[in-house]
Amino acid sequence: MDSLNLSGGRLIPVLAISLFNGVGCAFRCYDLCGVTPMVGLSFELNPAANRVTSRRWPHVKILGDVRSITPDMIKEWRYAYPQIEEIHLWGGFPCVDLSSVKAGRLNLDGSESQLFYEIPRILKDIRKTFGYAFKVKFAIENVASMDEAAAAEISRALQVKPLRLDPCDVVPIHRPRFCWLNTDLVAMDGVEVVEKERWFEVRITQAYPELFQWLDPEADWPGFWEGAILPTCMKSIKRARPPPKPARLHRVDHNGQMRWMADEYRFPPYQYHEKFVIWKGDRWRLINALERELLHGLGYEHTILCWNANDIKRSPQEFEDVRKSLVGDSFSCYSFSFVAAMLCKEWVNIPDYKMLNDRMGMAPGFCCDLSIKIPLQRQLAYGTTSLKPGVVDLHAALLRRANHTGSDVRISSGCLLNPRNYPRQSAASDWWAWNKVFAFRWDKHDHINSLEFRSIIHAVEWRIKHLREVSTRIFHLTDSYICMSIIAKGRTSSRMLKPLLARLSTLLLAFDIYLIVIHVESSDNPTDHDSRS
Repeated sequence: MDSLNLSGGRLIPVLAISLFNGVGCAFRCYDLCGVTPMVGLSFELNPAANRVTSRRWPHVKILGDVRSITPDMIKEWRYAYPQIEEIHLWGGFPCVDLSSVKAGRLNLDGSESQLFYEIPRILKDIRKTFGYAFKVKFAIENVASMDEAAAAEISRALQVKPLRLDPCDVVPIHRPRFCWLNTDLVAMDGVEVVEKERWFEVRITQAYPELFQWLDPEADWPGFWEGAILPTCMKSIKRARPPPKPARLHRVDHNGQMRWMADEYRFPPYQYHEKFVIWKGDRWRLINALERELLHGLGYEHTILCWNANDIKRSPQEFEDVRKSLVGDSFSCYSFSFVAAMLCKEWVNIPDYKMLNDRMGMAPGFCCDLSIKIPLQRQLAYGTTSLKPGVVDLHAALLRRANHTGSDVRISSGCLLNPRNYPRQSAASDWWAWNKVFAFRWDKHDHINSLEFRSIIHAVEWRIKHLREVSTRIFHLTDSYICMSIIAKGRTSSRMLKPLLARLSTLLLAFDIYLIVIHVESSDNPTDHDSRS
């Protein structure tokens, strides 16, 4: 693993504040640029989005509502973070009342989109507190389909003309956004900037990724070969009846309208056009949540941690809808990694956009040196395809990042954390290849903690009996924090679990085994499905 120079990127003296953070696209863009802000603050109310951010970037503090930012809070930042040299303020305020697909939109008078006015207020308070000479950069974004008057009002409030970005010349999907950026642009190969009357047109051009890099390998998209570009991702909202004045209904033929109806009107009708449909055998669908994540540059299964396992099992379709909606509320990292590069140009030089495009396959929350290429791919990736560390290298890296108890390895993001930090971080099961080696039914009902503990004991016994393991260190994944903590401490006050701990300790002592228990999210646990069947 060391040979891959997985340094976590360059730490820069920046306080990054992400307002209306969503699933952390701003922090993803820093990762793509190979840098990590010294301090990250997230303001977001959506629990599912916060769950993603907390696990992908555990160093980022999640603080809730943007309206809770007061001059006193900003003063606390000034004295708590004396090392910072710049503040970067990101803000993707709600677009519900601005988007052209909304019938009767109210623009900045809408109850949600009027939250934009919190941004100038916060900027004013930051400048008052830190001083007008202190560098405060901002990147404020929203839909490019907003009314001309609304865009002009935002430009007046921020005193800057926006950029207009759309990644459709890099990936086959539209995501047109305005971005109000108050820092000078520097030349970058692969990026052309043309000044228009109301905005600066930013055109980023690269060869499209191959279909296998993002599309389900068993699926086919005929529209791709006809030059189709997928429409902008929207929230997935199941409806019993069509919404009023559905967007561009007249552009969809009868078959498309029938697909719209069959999908319970989740998206605007134009998205069900034949050229946007994915086929798997004789079954059709729109692009799924994973494919949307990859086409937005978020990385493999970025939003999969938005729900816990029990909620996923309760409603798999709703889980998929939530993931699609989280992406629909996000901007494209293919576009905004360029914006991040402009914000960070004092610390990192990126002369060619291809350097960013070649890193879109990085695992979510992962950051590494800018020189490392990680192309877009349908798997977790942490380095170049020419260097593939084996299990020994992986386990050595895990051991170096374990805490003093020898357990609770929290390195999904590559960060070293205090074991008392919340939320605690998990390993990813995709780091290993799995095979079922034993299974049996419990002969009587028991408490879940006892069953979890017994399963760990049986796994150790199996390894001793079948793999002849002795005088070695072994890893075991569990989704039980209780069992993990008890085993790490080597003691418990639970009368139910004491005999089980003694049984496990006897095995470990007798065969000179050092057991390292690693947490895995229940939704990512490779044994979870069979254990509940």
